[in-house]
Amino acid sequence: MADVFSSEENIGYGSRVKSSFGAALVGLVMFAAAFPLHFWNEGRAVAEHRALQEGAAAVVEAPTAPLDPALEGKLVHASARATAPQPVADAQFGLSAQALALQRQVEMFQWREHKKTRTEKKLGGGERKITEYRYDTGWDDEAIDSARFEHRDGHENPHSWPFSSARFEANPVRLGDLVLSSPFVGRIGGAEPLVPTLSALPPNLGASFQFDDGRLVTSKDPGKPQVGDLRVAWQRVPEQDVSVVGLQHNGGIEPYTASNGRQIALLDAGAVPAAKMFQAAEARNTRLTWLLRAAGAFLMWLGLTMALGWIGRVLDFIPFLGSLVETGVSIVAALVALVLSALTIAVAWFYYRPVVAVALIALALGGVLLLRRRARRPPPPPAAGLPPMAPPPPPPAAT
Repeated sequence: MADVFSSEENIGYGSRVKSSFGAALVGLVMFAAAFPLHFWNEGRAVAEHRALQEGAAAVVEAPTAPLDPALEGKLVHASARATAPQPVADAQFGLSAQALALQRQVEMFQWREHKKTRTEKKLGGGERKITEYRYDTGWDDEAIDSARFEHRDGHENPHSWPFSSARFEANPVRLGDLVLSSPFVGRIGGAEPLVPTLSALPPNLGASFQFDDGRLVTSKDPGKPQVGDLRVAWQRVPEQDVSVVGLQHNGGIEPYTASNGRQIALLDAGAVPAAKMFQAAEARNTRLTWLLRAAGAFLMWLGLTMALGWIGRVLDFIPFLGSLVETGVSIVAALVALVLSALTIAVAWFYYRPVVAVALIALALGGVLLLRRRARRPPPPPAAGLPPMAPPPPPPAAT
């Protein structure tokens, strides 16, 4: 059952106005940071696009067995089954498996704090802040610092963990006669549960754990865990068919560095042609570009809203008036953020892609001129041999 606490704080009009000026300074910093973020993102996108284009034009097919010495130092594409000659092991728990990698996940049963705040404006510009703190317990794979809880008494978590989550990779992982470097091995997915056995545990751990639902737990009663109890689960990445694009070097596959310094290290599950892998990489680059564009526009909007938030606070002595102004500021900030984001992206395109930017502008101007010409074109003359249309008769006189 969760523990619930609440607190109430009354904030005066003067304090609210004063804090709004501090928030305005933070907002200005956020607003200014959005411009270099947009500019950097466009440069990153162009550099990645050019590197992928260079790679798509240079990649060659490589046999995985036997190796072709003529391909040393070249960007190659290869498809084969990724295998591990030796089992991979988690030595601390005495667990091993024939796999490309083992993933250990450690969770602890801990106290968790949930904070929810609502505010109510008061006549005269003041504000009442009501905060509710709810505490419950649950499993989490990250340490929760209970020293930061608002109500720490009775909600203490252990300060240290005897074990931590970890990943263990087979060494080497082979693709035929090629050896995959760690950046490629780390991208191989398809992990599946691996059920441990108590008999494999070292003697010093065997007495601390028991088996429960495919995991090892330290709980005396797995159905009623206590704060500080641990549970450990494993997954294995099985041997599987993969396709890679990378640099063939010293009998292995490593990330390839394009002429602009960007790295190319592509991996897909199954037998995938090189062209399709590069298309997928281009699609990921496009998605990331638009995601960062949205993040930049949001940062600009939030910063501008905070920078102008003092206006609504000053007028908040009449709650309705302050709320109305805050809504208007938010809408105006959104419009300004969209316009400035678009302009910043356009300027970045001029810097990174001047030819494309000029071509797009010329195309847009050509479209505008064509529309204006069509709008100014006189109506066509009447067909030959037909008398001109008579004007309509005047309306009948009023009686």
